[in-house]
Amino acid sequence: MLRATRIGDRRNQGTEHQLSVPDDHVTNARIERFGRTVQDGARTTLIHGCCPPAASGAPAPLEGLFPYAVNTWMHNYNRTAVTGVSPYERRFGKPPTEPLFAFGQALYATLPSEQRESKEHRFLARGYHGAFLGYAGTSPASYFVLDLDALLQKDTVVIRTTRAVTARDGYPLRNLTDAQRSRLVESMEREALATDACKCPDCGLWVTAVPALLCLLPGQEACA
Repeated sequence: MLRATRIGDRRNQGTEHQLSVPDDHVTNARIERFGRTVQDGARTTLIHGCCPPAASGAPAPLEGLFPYAVNTWMHNYNRTAVTGVSPYERRFGKPPTEPLFAFGQALYATLPSEQRESKEHRFLARGYHGAFLGYAGTSPASYFVLDLDALLQKDTVVIRTTRAVTARDGYPLRNLTDAQRSRLVESMEREALATDACKCPDCGLWVTAVPALLCLLPGQEACA
């Protein structure tokens, strides 16, 4: 049995489709509540990773990074045993083995061997300081990393996908200046415009190329 407000062409043979009442969340309470849980978890993740601990005068969270916060929260939630067994272990029959990171956590990432051995990088650093933004894949494990060296030294926003990372202490996104935060938000908006992403007409958030992101407002159509 499948209960939903909209189903489109997703009917399967033998599946009974029951329509829930539009704008009445009680008739589809379980998924509506989980959608709220995801939204609250992603918001908390974003604030924790981006905002300084000061209660007054703290800058607003970097909303352009909200899709990455959803990605991080969902990945960690599926691999965390809250009631004894994680959702991942229930699904695959074995506990996850890859490391988990907190959104905005400081990392040191190693450049690919092709770049390390090139003439231009022969006498330069073998890696860069970064901030963890999310999980790019699980097989093999890879991660979205904001290149902090490029942002702080060249005022350039570069988000890399890499596997070779080492966790460090601290949350560097909390220490960005107002100008750097504005630069990061503007870059995320341009990224959304330059791809197939969109600005959700319902919640107003920019949706980037992070996989499997839907608009989290209850009862609304998903962003493309």
